[in-house]
Amino acid sequence: MTVKAERSGARCAGLCGAGVTVAVLTAAGCDAGAKDAGDALRERAREVAAAWDERAVTASPPTRPPVAPNRDLPGHPVRGSIAVEGLRVTVIAVRGACDTGAQVDVLETRRSVVLSGSVEGHQDGGSCTKQAKQQEVTVRLERPLDERHLLDARTGRPLRHKGASPS
Repeated sequence: MTVKAERSGARCAGLCGAGVTVAVLTAAGCDAGAKDAGDALRERAREVAAAWDERAVTASPPTRPPVAPNRDLPGHPVRGSIAVEGLRVTVIAVRGACDTGAQVDVLETRRSVVLSGSVEGHQDGGSCTKQAKQQEVTVRLERPLDERHLLDARTGRPLRHKGASPS
């Protein structure tokens, strides 16, 4: 399932300095191919979730991720820690100066939550620099993270996070 992100603006919205750590997520796509990139990211998220969900039914924890990184996707992987508060997961997404916004898609399964970033649109006209802009993005989960794996779609790896999900 894909969940539309809530945009909180480019500021920390009260989270910075309050003991909450956020990640930096570079959004994929910055041109007309962004829609295709979004489709590729959603397909990748399904692939990552399936690999980790299958691995989760075995008795031993994985010594390495069950899926290899996909370096053909645009953008960069999530880095750093993620803020998890109840049903909310907050990241700092990076988008281009001429992109209209950043979006983080969420794929939830019984055993995993996969995050992938993309841009919402591109402003035409004018000169666009290669300048990156940070944007805080919060997504809502359907249920608490609890023991599920929090994963990055591009790398297929688990993401470290701060904060506990309520029981």
